[in-house]
Amino acid sequence: VETEPGVYDWARPRAEFLDQADELGVAPLLLAGYGNPLYDSGNGPVSDEAVAAYSSYAAAMASEFQGSASGIELWNEWDLGLGGNTNVSAADYVNLLKSASPAVKAAAPGLPVIGPAVADLNTSWLEDTFALGALDYVDGIVLHPYSYPAGAEALADRLAQVDALVREYNDGQSKPMWITEHGWPTGTNARAVSEASQAANVAKSALIATMDGVERYYYYDFVNDGTDPAETENNFGLLHHPDDALGAFTPKPGYVAYSTAAHQLS
Repeated sequence: VETEPGVYDWARPRAEFLDQADELGVAPLLLAGYGNPLYDSGNGPVSDEAVAAYSSYAAAMASEFQGSASGIELWNEWDLGLGGNTNVSAADYVNLLKSASPAVKAAAPGLPVIGPAVADLNTSWLEDTFALGALDYVDGIVLHPYSYPAGAEALADRLAQVDALVREYNDGQSKPMWITEHGWPTGTNARAVSEASQAANVAKSALIATMDGVERYYYYDFVNDGTDPAETENNFGLLHHPDDALGAFTPKPGYVAYSTAAHQLS
């Protein structure tokens, strides 16, 4: 998108997905990420120049797609080092957030800004961002509350835990929660579940999220990323991979379960 400083070309993301999504009435969630070789050698932006460049990029994205998007997520799983990022501290993320969020708000005032998109909810990283002021710069809290192979029942307790933490650092007030990744891999891995179990869990989690007032719930993943049954990352999909022996994009039971749950809950 940005191969020359400050010049943004949106032709590829439009052609690959965003224009078609707009035509179909789908409101995609934007993700502003990740590093750019033009700044900080492509690492997570921490220098003043890189932070300013990322903020301008996120603002340009928000401005370009504000009429069709549901929100914009500022980076993804910073704590895990996603996108080749080695600057994984909460302080570095909040410094980026404090710059990028106002820039996005100035460019697209009505577009929700969400973060911090924490990967590991079993550490203090999320609370550390709250203590550093992150809640002042987001409209919603991003969660990836994976629990596999444990079932969907774990979700309710996790939502309550995060909401209590938000209220502790936000004058007793809650903030909307956006579950932007959640799912169960099928296959043969020790942490995988059966396709029937995946189907039951996706329906239950959609119900729990709705009952607990979650703003948005996104299942990960729509289509399997590969065909190796032992690799969890290949098997989160609700549809089989295009090269699967069962046929391209053949549905798992979870596809029907999620579709039915979403229809009933709407």
